[in-house]
Amino acid sequence: MGLPKVELPFQNGNLALVEGTEDGIFGLVVSADDNPSLTIGEVYSVKTLADCTALGILDTVENHFFYKFLTDFYAAAGEGNKLWIFPIARTELMSDQFKPGVSGIEPVRKMCDAANGEISLIFTCWNPDNTVTLTTEDGVDEDVWETITAAQTFCTNYTTAKAAPVSVITEGYNYNGTDDLVTLQEMTNNRVAVVIGNTEKRSGLTSAKGASLGKLAGRLAVNKVSTNAGRKKSGPLYDETVYIVDTPVELFDVEMLHDLGFITFRMHLKSSGYYITDTPMACDPTDDYGNLTRRRTIDKAYRLGFVQVNEELLEDFPLTSSGTIDPIYAKQIEQNVISSIYTNMALNGELSVDPTNTTDKGCVCKIDLTYPTGTTNKIKFIAFQVKPKGYANLIEVPIGFVPFNAN
Repeated sequence: MGLPKVELPFQNGNLALVEGTEDGIFGLVVSADDNPSLTIGEVYSVKTLADCTALGILDTVENHFFYKFLTDFYAAAGEGNKLWIFPIARTELMSDQFKPGVSGIEPVRKMCDAANGEISLIFTCWNPDNTVTLTTEDGVDEDVWETITAAQTFCTNYTTAKAAPVSVITEGYNYNGTDDLVTLQEMTNNRVAVVIGNTEKRSGLTSAKGASLGKLAGRLAVNKVSTNAGRKKSGPLYDETVYIVDTPVELFDVEMLHDLGFITFRMHLKSSGYYITDTPMACDPTDDYGNLTRRRTIDKAYRLGFVQVNEELLEDFPLTSSGTIDPIYAKQIEQNVISSIYTNMALNGELSVDPTNTTDKGCVCKIDLTYPTGTTNKIKFIAFQVKPKGYANLIEVPIGFVPFNAN
């Protein structure tokens, strides 16, 4: 027998798509130069730009993109929003942070463990020095593909081991602006998303090769988990011009990037500012968790459900004469889960609830009353599902003249 524990495997394929928790506490893995207040490989948490300054994080040549992420983040999220930081040497690859090292432990695990599971999203900010050789593969630096695979494996393993769901948003580093990118939609990485686009040019003084992720992180930190970061009514993410390499996004084929499964930027007709196109994950778009909004929604439900079910671990309870779980006790557990989901998500507008059905709580939770709990010492759930919100990816509006013979 293993250690007593609660297992919550994720179901997939339920949506049949055709095409109270710490929701806004994120982590940042970032290339940095150390100083007396900031040590490479250590973990820090900040809540304000003043905290960042106290760590000696200034707008230097070496730390420019680090500093830019932080200023953009707090411009969008506001002061007081916690952010965990894991600085790495500028000689290190980003992918190596998600791979087991000589100790068998992934370096980024140190940050996740220090945060005690409160990190739900990890952002990357890679800025290697000139000792790192960049090699283009399928339109971006080859380490991007390594990072995607390694991050997916880490997130999956960490979620299972710690019951703390986590995902990664990384950069299409050193994208060369050509159309030789491979599609992300044929991958299976539903815990990783890739962003292309920067508010600084490649040919500028800082030679921006990564993506502008700070304000995206900030917006996600203050958004409901069910709110798409590209939502038009939320307003533009950036007012300053966003570029793909050196080309303003309005002059670039961003639809091509979107169709390949990358997150990028756009402008809307007769609107100023720059918006996120959408938030696909690096996987088949028909995957139930193929969009960041779906991923964050199910992960929040997972965290809430785990807290309630974990309370019952090693609890003693009555059995029926046939050795199955007592229906009254089972109902109590089901209601605890449903109540937590309803209170923390449905009432917050993060789940769909049928207003014509007073019993709809946006959640289904059922325990198998026929399972032989007495001989297995195991409670088996038949279902734990939540109802996601709908999203208007396409709005079709027929328009024409009213016939003259209309009544």
